[in-house]
Amino acid sequence: MILRGNSERVRWTGKIPEDGRKTSRKPFLSVYLSFLSAPRKMDFVLSGEYDRESRKEISDCHIKETPMIRIYLYERPLGVADFLKERGLEGDIEKGPAGKPFLPGSGHYFNKSDSGAFTAFALSDEGEVGLDLQKILPYKDRYLRLSERFFCPEEKDALLSLKEEERSDYFFRLWTVKESYLKFTGKGLGGGLDSFGADLGSGRILPGRDQDPPAVFRILEGPGGYALSVCASSLPDHIEIIREA
Repeated sequence: MILRGNSERVRWTGKIPEDGRKTSRKPFLSVYLSFLSAPRKMDFVLSGEYDRESRKEISDCHIKETPMIRIYLYERPLGVADFLKERGLEGDIEKGPAGKPFLPGSGHYFNKSDSGAFTAFALSDEGEVGLDLQKILPYKDRYLRLSERFFCPEEKDALLSLKEEERSDYFFRLWTVKESYLKFTGKGLGGGLDSFGADLGSGRILPGRDQDPPAVFRILEGPGGYALSVCASSLPDHIEIIREA
């Protein structure tokens, strides 16, 4: 283990030698992790560059101090199991009541969305997360009919107030916000896009007819021609989008 004042030059060179005491690794890990920035801590946890016995200790004691959400963007199809394997996360994937996959006991939460040529994943170390990606298509009259069916009256009125060339962008961005919330709750589209509102100005989900948890969202800069939104109970100031091969 090499420690220097600049966290970008800190690196892990292998396992900490055993001396027969089960807790002997903890002081070394505490010192090492104290030198790392929040993104580097997440990199370390996901890298697998430490023995398996220390995984839960690191995640529980250190990574939770700096909540992280990252978006991974692939220009190819990729399944959940393969994504988790690439991130060094192991275990049997289970599904919630509405089919949302999760990895029990891992301390990590994820969500997948795909549209057009891209597949996107959100990975969080803090709590449930919802992600939605949509390719922005040219505006058509049927989008107005969809807004009447799935949007709140205020959201539909906002759509109609825009110039026609602006409506498609608004429609798909709002759609990704609302679907990301339903994916955050684990209900999926069956929960009803019209069961709640979204305040695009404040980035907050507005209370609806169901007793769903409060949440915030952020519209992100996705690939050109795509709308991308993430939703969670809280969001860090910075959400990194990582383009993968």
